[in-house]
Amino acid sequence: MSRFSIRPYLPGDVDAVFEAACESIAHVSPWMSWLTPAYTKADAEVWVQKAVSDWGIGSYEHLIIDDADGSIAGSCGLNHLDRIN
Repeated sequence: MSRFSIRPYLPGDVDAVFEAACESIAHVSPWMSWLTPAYTKADAEVWVQKAVSDWGIGSYEHLIIDDADGSIAGSCGLNHLDRIN
């Protein structure tokens, strides 16, 4: 049995995405310039809405869920797909 699963973002994920991002600033910001101490809940809301609305039209963003407690362990995605190749 796996401890983690992946699933698409849902509109109700904003608070959990914001919390997870804020917890990760020190570790992630060197590689992700968008994640700074100025990151806001509104930024999380824009991202979640985009992930939901763009699903299947060039982007497939997922949350990695810790099945032990339902918390967000991370995220991953497929984007910039070249559908011809």
